[in-house]
Amino acid sequence: MGQDDFSPSTQSMAKNFMFKGFDPEEYAKSISAQSDGDKDLIERRENIRLLSDETSRKLKRQVYLNYRQFIEAAREISALESEMIRINHILQTQKSTMDNLTKLFSEETFKEVEAQQQKSSEDGKSAYRALNTIISKVEGCSHVLAPGRYLVHDGEVTELDQNDFSEIGKLRLFLLNDSLIVTKASEERQRSRKEAKLKFQNLYSLEGLPIVNVKERDMGTKKNCVKVMSFPEPRLFQCPTPKEKRQWLEIVEETKISSKTKTSSAGNPSVPLADDGDDGNPFSGSSDASDEDSHVRLSPKQDSNAGNNLPSWIQEAPEEIDVLLAQRDFVQAQKILLKCEKTLATEHPKSSNDTKHQLSEKRKMIVEVLCAELSPAADRSLRAGPRGQRVPAQLLIQLGEERKAARLFLESRTAAQKYSRKNLVMEGDLVRHNQKFCRIFFDHIYETAKEFNNDFENKADSFSSLVVWVQDELRDFVEQFANQVFLGNTELLEQAECVCAALSGSSKLSEMGLDVEFLLAHLMRRHIVEAIINHRKLISDGTKWKHSNEEWRPLNLQTPTALEKLKEEMSGLNLTTFNQYCKDPCFVRLTPTMISFARACVTHTQAAMKLYSQELYHPIVDSITELLRTVTHSISKSMAEVRDQEKAKLVRRSAKFLASDLIPAVNKIIKEKTGKDPRSIQELLRNFLQSFPS
Repeated sequence: MGQDDFSPSTQSMAKNFMFKGFDPEEYAKSISAQSDGDKDLIERRENIRLLSDETSRKLKRQVYLNYRQFIEAAREISALESEMIRINHILQTQKSTMDNLTKLFSEETFKEVEAQQQKSSEDGKSAYRALNTIISKVEGCSHVLAPGRYLVHDGEVTELDQNDFSEIGKLRLFLLNDSLIVTKASEERQRSRKEAKLKFQNLYSLEGLPIVNVKERDMGTKKNCVKVMSFPEPRLFQCPTPKEKRQWLEIVEETKISSKTKTSSAGNPSVPLADDGDDGNPFSGSSDASDEDSHVRLSPKQDSNAGNNLPSWIQEAPEEIDVLLAQRDFVQAQKILLKCEKTLATEHPKSSNDTKHQLSEKRKMIVEVLCAELSPAADRSLRAGPRGQRVPAQLLIQLGEERKAARLFLESRTAAQKYSRKNLVMEGDLVRHNQKFCRIFFDHIYETAKEFNNDFENKADSFSSLVVWVQDELRDFVEQFANQVFLGNTELLEQAECVCAALSGSSKLSEMGLDVEFLLAHLMRRHIVEAIINHRKLISDGTKWKHSNEEWRPLNLQTPTALEKLKEEMSGLNLTTFNQYCKDPCFVRLTPTMISFARACVTHTQAAMKLYSQELYHPIVDSITELLRTVTHSISKSMAEVRDQEKAKLVRRSAKFLASDLIPAVNKIIKEKTGKDPRSIQELLRNFLQSFPS
């Protein structure tokens, strides 16, 4: 961006600013010295603003031009890549031709050749008749009918745009023995007239026409796609199902091989038919439909003549494995490795150590790559479920690394769990947040155990690592759970709700054979006991303070409505006889301290019973007993100290409420949950009644 690009009013100023030794402070001082007044300074400020706007527009223009150049360069690179694919296919075709020439020295008899030619002729006649019926359904396709040409396969596909993968239209492909016909539905057929003919579009010769597989990760949401490298522009087709895609890739390559074989046999009758395993498609190794038979194999006779020489596909296997690993096609790379190792062990036990050493190094490389795929990485998203690690884990198991696979699989699941915990935002109250937290955790354990059972079904030794992992995860869960629930001034009832949510979530794992409810209760026991004791101390301290300042006056609720609400509340706390202590219109013949204690004691008992388990029976009952002993001791002390007759009546009425209503209600709640009467509470009540028999 030069100084001539600016307007005349800002050009001189831009020249000053673009000077290498420009000093803004000196420039400002010179302007101030040369200025005649405010008008001159305002004019210069306006020129600076115009220069800033022009500079901004020109920078945006340069960014736009650079972006366009980047797009053009990307297009050129894409075109170059397509050309390299064509060149690679041509080289593979020449290699296949050279392999066919080497088979001139095989000992296949003329009778076998004639039998194969006769069978091919019969198949061609039936396919030729099928071609006649297809031509009658396609407009403008009469020139396709030629001697020796017949139909091999056909099917419907969807053509996609190569830039944004949008659908262009529905097509029907007809594969002939030497060419590929592309047809589309006519306007009449698109209007649901099935008897209308198809319309001929293109005819491609199979010679030099690669049809390659397109991997799903390159297509976003589109699946089952193949690319036809036609000239001048390649075309992208989507098959309806993975099975049809696999059929197209296999049948096209078989048709190419058959066509080349017939051409060679026509020139020299001694040329044998190509072996089914000689696959000339350089892309079949990375396709989803590839299998272990997609590599060139020597026939048994050639193998016996070769002696100790290894087949070419074994010698080329290390390089092919490197290519597949670079393409992240781990499944195919492992298939090739295992096939090579099996072939060397059974058919070539005395082969050279160099080849075995190379395959051993490739095995180590595959193991390292798979371990890296399973290991939790900071640059890879951890939102995927356990199925995302299924393929690497299964491949490691097939390589005999089941222990390493189990360890890395579980470590990755731990990292995923920590990631989900980190992203869990506190929403709503504590109970709702904790329920969501428990649901996420136990669903994570359930999905992991389910996937582990599928992957390591026949590896019983690995299940011990799953059990240990679950124990470690539970310890981390309880630690974080305790920090959220048992710290602060959380009510015991809310803590009980949170613990119940955790225990109910653990019961889901029993379906997988992981009975962790006892372990979870054991890990929480210390926190639960501390929470019960702290809550009991809080109520006891508050009750003692209130009794020390008690004036022994009946409770006045001011309004009948407030009295009715209190009656409903006490009825909900199982204090059904509370109405006998009420006096219209708004009085309760009990002290506010006794009402407050009754409310807190019953609530404490109900919350403790939600936390109940057999090993927590004694801590819970002892806590409730100590709470009741606090108030009985205070009332006994008040009875000895109070001298006023009216106040003494109120004390005795409070003692009656405690012995006849509150303690039996607490005892009933405990018995309904545990099935037995607590001895300590029965003894406390007995002693209290002896002190106040009336």
